[in-house]
Amino acid sequence: MKTSRFILLLQMALIVGCESMVTNISPSKLPKAGSKLVVQSFISPQAEYINVLVTESLPLFHRSNASVESIEDATVKISDDAHEAIVPFNETTKTYTLPADKFTILAGGTYHLEVSHGVRVVKAQCKVPGVTPVINSYEISPLEARHHKLDGIELVQLNMNWKDTPGEKNYYRTNAYMTIEHSVGDGFVNGKETEKRMTSRLGFYWDRHSVNKELQQDQDLDGTTFFSPPGQLAMPTPRTYSDGVESQVKPKPTLKSITIELFNTDENYFKYHHSLDEREDNANPFTEPYLIFTNIEGGLGCFGAYNAGKLVYQPE
Repeated sequence: MKTSRFILLLQMALIVGCESMVTNISPSKLPKAGSKLVVQSFISPQAEYINVLVTESLPLFHRSNASVESIEDATVKISDDAHEAIVPFNETTKTYTLPADKFTILAGGTYHLEVSHGVRVVKAQCKVPGVTPVINSYEISPLEARHHKLDGIELVQLNMNWKDTPGEKNYYRTNAYMTIEHSVGDGFVNGKETEKRMTSRLGFYWDRHSVNKELQQDQDLDGTTFFSPPGQLAMPTPRTYSDGVESQVKPKPTLKSITIELFNTDENYFKYHHSLDEREDNANPFTEPYLIFTNIEGGLGCFGAYNAGKLVYQPE
């Protein structure tokens, strides 16, 4: 009985102590930190556009639940050693966008990005990898859905491999998507459901538990053959209308193409995306916060580059 009473008193003391620790900290003693410009842009010789996303971070201890929105009135400049271009804001995509034919991105080139908004100015630079990677081989196969949430859903699996370019530091990222034509329910006319055909682009999901990763580097593996993690994709299922009624129209998909890409990235691109993956994999709120890599001087985010090798499979 005495032991139980002692434990109860100890628990009450701990609770009171925790409450006092939270409530007795004066706001004036908290560190002051304002918002910073956040810039995200990844350039490539193969990309049709130069895209720059500009937002701002929330101040430390900010209590608002408002979502972060694009800054629309910044000045964005991209340059190399000989040319400079203004990247205008695109109202549709909410990014700063410039067609590639207005400013050419070359393999092996070094580029500078400057973003200014009021008194805030941030800068970054990156170098495009000079080598376009080559995919050695790939395999596409159907996969049986074993997870109970995927029962009855047809899965497609993709694997690929490539040879590392010897004698230099390389960073890689795998990417792939499938383009299909399929049927969807299009509402009801006189009580009968109608359907239409549409084209969709579906991205492959890379197995995060595989020994091989979506992001890889050739440290201690110079000149060897690399293998992708298994990439998986679920074919479309009948849609569900807004009132909860499930469509009876079967997708009847027709494969148009599978695009398989391999990015040879710069170190900035690799470190930034790797840090995002690490944060996602270590989402325990009781652990130390994981720092996201940035190469933006005076701000946050990343300005990186990649050189993309690509194969397109089309059924005969």
